[in-house]
Amino acid sequence: MTRHPALSDTAQDSLNEDTTKAWIEILSVTPQLVRDVVAEVVREGATTLTENFYTRMMAHPRAAAYLDQERVQKRLRATLCTWMTDLFGTLDAQQIPEAIERQLQVGVVHARIRLPLDLMSAGIRILKRGIRRRIDFTALDAADRLIAHTYVSDLLHLVDGLMNQAYFRDIQAVARADRSEERRVGKE
Repeated sequence: MTRHPALSDTAQDSLNEDTTKAWIEILSVTPQLVRDVVAEVVREGATTLTENFYTRMMAHPRAAAYLDQERVQKRLRATLCTWMTDLFGTLDAQQIPEAIERQLQVGVVHARIRLPLDLMSAGIRILKRGIRRRIDFTALDAADRLIAHTYVSDLLHLVDGLMNQAYFRDIQAVARADRSEERRVGKE
């Protein structure tokens, strides 16, 4: 697992352990049938969910500044589809450490491009809404649909938190490096 420079090994291990426990809890309170249906909904709807996501984000004046059309078409659409299907395809505890690492990497990428946190949260809300709407058209009964909605919300909330933690750590590391560079240049 990649270690973040702004976080001690002990703190990183604690974060990963706490997150793994939280993820396992989400899985344990969600019946396998519901997790499987959600994974299928996301897999089958990934292209449409991604299209809706980028249509909405490109229409947002501040978000559009981070999304050039060519990069969205060539790379980001496929990346988002893969991220969603992998996330909701993480159905057992053995897959969790790798999934945690992916969320941390996404947070670092968002920090490097200085994507505002409110836009990250807006993106999560768009995905959550789209997935939950698709769940409403499954064969799940009303009780299982409610469980599926909770599962989607809880899992996206968990990974949003992971991405935000990585984002803050990376931003802090960049700020420290900038201050060091400013001091070095000031002494020359």
